[in-house]
Amino acid sequence: MTLDARALKERYREKWVKSNARERFVLAALNAFLPKPWRAELTGLGAGEDRLIERTYSGVEEAFDITVYHGDAAIAFVDVTGVASVADARRHECSGYCVGSWKLGKCRRHRVCGRAWVALVVDEDLRVLWLPLAWLDQAAEAPYVRGCRLYGDERIVLCTDSSRWKRFKHFKNWLVHTALYQTLAARA
Repeated sequence: MTLDARALKERYREKWVKSNARERFVLAALNAFLPKPWRAELTGLGAGEDRLIERTYSGVEEAFDITVYHGDAAIAFVDVTGVASVADARRHECSGYCVGSWKLGKCRRHRVCGRAWVALVVDEDLRVLWLPLAWLDQAAEAPYVRGCRLYGDERIVLCTDSSRWKRFKHFKNWLVHTALYQTLAARA
């Protein structure tokens, strides 16, 4: 039996405060360390909110927690997740850091897997790890991705070992090169 989005949101209501803190932490870090004219905004439906939003998202920017802009152009989409500690990531059948398979579904529906990332906050040391969703999009051919269920949940998550997750500098380098490429392509 699978739960609908509303039932899942209600089930995890006690975790909203922590989720909101993670989203705001990643947002603040992006805006502090990206050069101008880059900026990040909470655009996701429910991002930064601790109340139930009755409607569903209507477009790509509402589908992801954070949108990163270069000027007025939306360049990247970021979903934020997290774990309390490294030890917490080892407490399930697929040890490693995990991403909900529904996040991959969102990037496929909106055709932005090449521009969508997951930012995973490890609460115990305020570390943020980055993973391009395009890597998970190739999960069928990737031996480093395992599907499992966390803590008896009925939803599938995709897990990888910590060595696959990148530091902020990797995300920033990707971002700068992507914007540069798109700018040059637009001028051609």
